[in-house]
Amino acid sequence: MKSSLPQPTTDSAQAKGDMDKHGYCILTGLLDAAEIAEMQSSVAQLGAQEDARGLHDQAQGETDNQYIYMMINKGRVFLDLVRHPAILDMVGHVLGPEYLLSASDAILCRPGGKEMPLHSDQWWLPDPTPRNQRPERRASKMRRFTHRADSGGGDKPINPAAACSVMWMVTDFSEENGATRLAPGSHLAGEQPDPAVPYRVETIAGIGSAGAALIFDSRLWHATGANRTDAARIG
Repeated sequence: MKSSLPQPTTDSAQAKGDMDKHGYCILTGLLDAAEIAEMQSSVAQLGAQEDARGLHDQAQGETDNQYIYMMINKGRVFLDLVRHPAILDMVGHVLGPEYLLSASDAILCRPGGKEMPLHSDQWWLPDPTPRNQRPERRASKMRRFTHRADSGGGDKPINPAAACSVMWMVTDFSEENGATRLAPGSHLAGEQPDPAVPYRVETIAGIGSAGAALIFDSRLWHATGANRTDAARIG
């Protein structure tokens, strides 16, 4: 199966085909060595500064990992990431021409970090409901790790993509350092995944070199992997 799954590519058409079929793609060759080095240095420094100020925000309760928020305000290199032409083209392919930036964060996944439960980034959008039925779940009652059994077959209506996530690989992403786990094709499931760990569906690691971008339809089931190395993985 893995041989037929998306591989890092510089080909925009290939990446768009990967996105449509599998729910994700990996674009590479987007940044030069100097840009990658600046990102690595800046994120590491920001992480240390926020730790020292008591601003360490745990990633989903995982104490070994750290979120840093509002990266577009913390260096031009990070602002340039969200304006990169290849990224804008791919996000436009998923969402259309009009969209908003809703988050610009960094995550440091340090040694010892554990696997996160599978989830989608579009968990907040209620399921389609027949017009003569009251919605089963109101929007404000939605929860990231809520799961229920599949309620229909292949002709069941599902929501279209309402968000697109871009994970820039600030350092290399590998199986060993906890590269983002992905369930290929799950963007078309129309359901939220079972959050049990170990996972109850097959997943693969979104592997790539520093400077690549893992881009995925926000309906795709995914999770932070376990970092079994002695160095932080930064996205």
